[in-house]
Amino acid sequence: ACERAGGMSESARRIEELEGQNAELEQVSRQLESRNAELEKLLHASEDRVARCELEAQEMYETANAQLQKSLELANERIGQLERENGTIALSLTVLAAKLEGSELLQSTEEFLK
Repeated sequence: ACERAGGMSESARRIEELEGQNAELEQVSRQLESRNAELEKLLHASEDRVARCELEAQEMYETANAQLQKSLELANERIGQLERENGTIALSLTVLAAKLEGSELLQSTEEFLK
């Protein structure tokens, strides 16, 4: 009976020890669950920030692209204008050269006739 009583007290002590460890593990488990919930909130906040940054970057890209397109259109219009002006100048120079040539011919003819 003593052995059984000693065994029982040993078993009771072991049970108490295991219950204490179980309580500690439950507390650690609750702490980990709480920390996990905090990390999930941080993850969602980070995902939201990433999504906002991606949207902002996309908007910035689209704005910059539109500005570049407009600048390109203006540059092309200016190039066309300069090409037209260049053509007008070239034509004027051709006319002037023809007049000069005609004038020289006229002068040569006059000198020849003198």
